[in-house]
Amino acid sequence: MDKKKIAFFIQTHKPIGGSQVLFLNLATYISKNYKEYQCYYINYKNKTVEEIYGGADIIFYDINECDYKELEDAIFFAPFNYVFYLLSKIRKLKKARICLYFYHPEIMDWLSMQILERKVNFEGLMKAISKNNGYCFMDSSNYFSIERLYDYKFEKKYVPVTLSDNLDSYKKISGCSDDCLRIGWLGRLDRDKIYSVKNIIDNLSEVNYNKNIDFYIIGDGNSKSLIQYASYSPKIRFIFASYLYGEERNDFIRKNIDLMVAMGISAIDAAVLGVPTVLPIVSPVKFNDNKFIYLYNTEEYSLGWNINDLKKSNCKYTTIEKILEDIYEKDGKETIGQKCRQFALEEFSLKNGTDMFIKVIEESTLTVSQCMRVRLIRRQLLRQNLYRFLRGRKDFESFHEFNARVKRINLENKIINKIKRIKKELNKTMKKNNL
Repeated sequence: MDKKKIAFFIQTHKPIGGSQVLFLNLATYISKNYKEYQCYYINYKNKTVEEIYGGADIIFYDINECDYKELEDAIFFAPFNYVFYLLSKIRKLKKARICLYFYHPEIMDWLSMQILERKVNFEGLMKAISKNNGYCFMDSSNYFSIERLYDYKFEKKYVPVTLSDNLDSYKKISGCSDDCLRIGWLGRLDRDKIYSVKNIIDNLSEVNYNKNIDFYIIGDGNSKSLIQYASYSPKIRFIFASYLYGEERNDFIRKNIDLMVAMGISAIDAAVLGVPTVLPIVSPVKFNDNKFIYLYNTEEYSLGWNINDLKKSNCKYTTIEKILEDIYEKDGKETIGQKCRQFALEEFSLKNGTDMFIKVIEESTLTVSQCMRVRLIRRQLLRQNLYRFLRGRKDFESFHEFNARVKRINLENKIINKIKRIKKELNKTMKKNNL
């Protein structure tokens, strides 16, 4: 009997993390435990990825070398903001099915940056994926973000982040330091996360404690310069560990961290080590709010919220002062760490996540043909063809970059023109009043 084909699709040059890890973990587990499926992973070639996951029966294809005709009868699983990337490759596969993944609350904004229109109408696309069950959410935060925007019925169909299937055996973590508070951040320092990092640092800087703070940053990113690190000295000392992976990262965390702040996969990766783990509020702009959530107090798989979604959820939050009291004054590092670990193991197991994934892809009846009937998709791919003809660049990625650049220029011009109008009105008022 021919195997059913599942094609995990993403197109990114970023180092392995986030969606790539989730996709590859799911593909690995399915390959080993669901013999009726054949898994494909389609992205840019990455030697490290194939070395780590090459032991599984996954077929790896380079994004630009894949023979997509081979996948006519496949179900494609892709992040929602890659829908144009995907359809530009498989638009001729009329029978192939699609399931789109909502994995970030700002995903609609990310997709709109790929389209030149100032106000994008997503109604047709959202109606098509809703009607044909071609969607799932990472967690309730992502569900809330879509529920606010559209009246179509979207069910709470989740595929949460998951732990790896080959977890190391548990190793005892170190006790709390007597010399300082040892707080960690695990994750990227890109624009969508940097203000969460800044918020925790701001709150720590206001804590009335007789010890200084060592703040470990395990990760890197293009927005880390947005934090004025020197301004927190001498109370907070920053230790930059950059990217660490595997056992090296785990040993570093066990040895150096008393409390980890993280979101997404990073949060459960830290928690499973037995380290107390708290989740932050997420915001694309600067904010200040002293609310944090122990991992074991989250619900519906959310691993980070904006402030409005946190209010809608039933999650119990607490302050940084109370968390530090729990860990340092009440000597709760090991107890709290074990509660976080047990919750992560039970709630985010790879088996549970895979079972949920199989269910949602089997329910999807969204075909490529149905997607191509959506006016927005047809127009966008026609525009890409025109761009390709004029610029000679075949890939949707370059078309996306072109659109985003034009939109940024238009926004900057709009701001400049508004400033000019304000100045003009101000000068008129000053002349009128002889100022």
